[in-house]
Order: sequence, then structure tokens, then C-alpha cells
Amino acid sequence: MIRKYSMGILVSMVFLMGCPSGQAQDNNKAKVELGAKQPPVLNAANKQILGDFRNAIADMVDQVIPTIVSIRTEAFIQGGPEAVDPFEYFFGPGFAPRGAPQQPREMPRQEGLGSGVIVSKDGYILTNNHVVAGTDKITVTLSDQREYSAKIVGTDSLTDVAVIKLEKAPSDLPVAFIGKSESLRVGEWIVAVGNPFGLSKTVTTGIVSAKEVHDRGITSYENFIQTDAAINPGNSGGGMFNLAGELVGINTAILSRTGGFQGIGFAIPIDLAHAIVDEILQYGTVTRGWLGISIQNVDQKIAKAMKLDGVRGALVAEVLPETPASKGGLLAGDVILSVNGKTVRDANSLRNEIAMVRPGTKVALSLIRFGKTMVLQLQMGSKEASAKASGDDAQDLGMGLTPSQDGQGVVVSSLKPDGPAFRAGFRSGDVLLEINRNAVNSIAGVQAILKKEAKSSALLFLVVRGNGRLFIVLEKG
Repeated sequence: MIRKYSMGILVSMVFLMGCPSGQAQDNNKAKVELGAKQPPVLNAANKQILGDFRNAIADMVDQVIPTIVSIRTEAFIQGGPEAVDPFEYFFGPGFAPRGAPQQPREMPRQEGLGSGVIVSKDGYILTNNHVVAGTDKITVTLSDQREYSAKIVGTDSLTDVAVIKLEKAPSDLPVAFIGKSESLRVGEWIVAVGNPFGLSKTVTTGIVSAKEVHDRGITSYENFIQTDAAINPGNSGGGMFNLAGELVGINTAILSRTGGFQGIGFAIPIDLAHAIVDEILQYGTVTRGWLGISIQNVDQKIAKAMKLDGVRGALVAEVLPETPASKGGLLAGDVILSVNGKTVRDANSLRNEIAMVRPGTKVALSLIRFGKTMVLQLQMGSKEASAKASGDDAQDLGMGLTPSQDGQGVVVSSLKPDGPAFRAGFRSGDVLLEINRNAVNSIAGVQAILKKEAKSSALLFLVVRGNGRLFIVLEKG
């Protein structure tokens, strides 16, 4: 969601009053009664239910609003265009009328607004990475209008989660109760609270429209809650609550053709955000588990061909050499059904589960191989360490890859927001056929070419998009 904007609101109120002479002329007219004499007839049970429901939401909102903060950021633009003095513009540099005061030049600034949720009495606030990333100054305003400076504790761009901390936290901070997003049901009522367009303490309601939404190209690791509760610029980082007042999500983005809300908003599940916060607070950074495999969804055709009892799990399409997967005995063609007993629904589900396992720990993978169920024990590797060691991982370009089902090329499965690949014009679903005129048919092949072309300042990709082909140039550095 775009968060940097400027907005002016002009409110005009006109009061129209009748003249005394007009009042005198109307004294003899009959009094007009407005409205019905009785309210709509409701039976006692329904009236009690409606009253309880109305008051329950209002009472809950009273409790959660104080846990939501407004976040104002400033970024000083290094090397940006300097402010132009009007006299210099017309008469040349250094010119000023005699006796005119010399005005100091201000470094250009970029301002942004967002929201956050207080999650600790110590002043820790959960928000989005895109709200605070690249900022030089953060000011937090509480619901009672008290203002505090804050600093970034840690961020994770791949999930768009960030933790900031008030530099001088008061002792009476209200704290949100963290619930379980896994228990949310589609159709369940939720409440979104934030500061859209700088309008503080704004509350909107809706339902959970869908769960486990992914492949939107918003973040690299996606498992969004979709809602029809209105979310707009400035809502980013605000809280999504269930009717019990439990924090179940962090409002993040909208799907819109106009830039405004159109009934489709996304929130990061609190279960995922909570795990990221724990990593940041305990270790100062986020590390992700890694096996070294390429995976794809199991569809009806694959299930039938492999004689599976249903469309479930994630199919291993490729096992990279010298990786935890190859050392642990995984083979291409294995269908992974669970990780440490937790069901794997599809490829995205497996990817998220593996990422949340800390490197160095052992995992139990339940899988189907040649029609037989078996369990493998593997020691998890580190995604970050692997990328750093290879120096040529496609993640350095800001793209995630999966093999194509027909074996022709490699599919771009995800893109890092504002990453090199995204800026170059790549989109999720693109199929890579060539890199610098070298054909690619596997992820290992992509890695080999990137390693070979490590010193190239630009890479030329041949891509299939929809029914056509196009070349995309990705400039490095």
C-alpha cells in the first residue's frame, strides 16, 4: 500500500436561518409532526440480541482504540533537488535583493503516515516494514495525542513486518491482546482500526473474506487474511481485531485499480507477525529455514497420475545438490504432506512452514514416495547463509523461482517489493527462458548462469508473459 502522500481537507459549513418576518408569517400554520410515533416492532428476544451486539462492538472498540498509534515518518533525501530561491531562479545563483535576510537551505524531506499496534508495556510497537523502512525520524502519537520519538528495532521486508520502540515509553501504555489468527473463520466479523489519510482512531468493520491468500506479489512470504473492511492509505500497520478484541492481523495492503479501497484488503496473520517479532526481539534479525528444493502444487492431473488419494501436499520438483534436502534423502517426485505434524496444503503452505523453522533444528517430513507413506528426518539449513555463500541466488535479485510444470523455463513465483527484479519490470507468473542468451530449464541452471555472469552490469532475460514473449533488462548495482 502506498503510504507517502499529501492531503488537504477543506470543510465548509453553512448555517441557513430563517428571517424573523418569515417566522411571523408561519405562526398560524399547523404544527408538522416528523417521524413515526412508534419504533419498528421487534420481539423482546431480537431486541435484546441487537442491543447486545451493538453495545458489544462499541465496548470492544473502546478497549482496543488506545492500543493503536499513528506513525509519522520523515526521510531526508540525500542528493535530492535543492530548494530553489525565487531570486536565484530569475537572476542567477548568489543574487538577493539588498538587505534581504539569507534563508538557510533545507534538505528535501519525504514524509509518510501509517499506523501501529502497541504490543508491550516496554513501548514495543508492531507495524509494517514499508511504513518505517528508509526513514530518518519516527514520531509516534498515542490515541490521547501524546507524542514520542521512536527507533527501529528490527524489520523483515520479506513479510513486511517491523518492530519499533518508543525511546521514552510512559508507564501507562495500553497493550493489545494477541490472539490466534489460525482460529479465524471465513465469514467471521472483524474490526480494522488505524489512521487512514491521517484520520486518527478510525474504525471500520467487515468480515474475513478469505484466508491463506498468496501469489499477490505484495511480499515474498504471503499468507494473507482477506477482508472487506475498509482499508486505505495510512491504515498500514494498524490492527485487525476479532469481536473478542483480540489482535488477529496487521493491516497491510489493498487490491485496487483506483488507489482507493474497493472491497479487497489484506492483513498479515498475527501468528506469522508474532513469530517474526519474537525472532527480532530475541536475535535481532530474522533467519529462515531452508531445504534446497523446488516445489509446486499438486493438481487433479498430478494426483491422478501419481495415484494419490486427493489433491493435497506439495510436490518436490527439484532437489538441489549439496543441500539439507539432498543430504536428508529427499527426492524429486516426493509429495510432502506435513512438517513436524502440521498439514501441508499446497506449495505456499510448505514454503511458509519451512521458513518459520529455525536453521539448525531437525524437522520430520511426512511424505508419499511411489505410493507409500514415509517420514524423513532432516536438519534445517539457513536460507540467508545459503544465499550469502552462493552470492548468486535469485533472491539477491528480489525474485523467488519455481520450476515450470512443462519443464520449459523457470517460473517467477514471487517478487520482493521494490527489489531489482520488480523495478526492472518482472511480474509474478513470468517464465524465464533465457539469461544473457543462455537457455534455462531449472533453478540450478539459473544459479549457474548468474554465477557465470556475476561481473555483468546488466542481465538480459527472455521472458514468456501470457501469450507473448519479451526481453527484460535487469541492471545490477
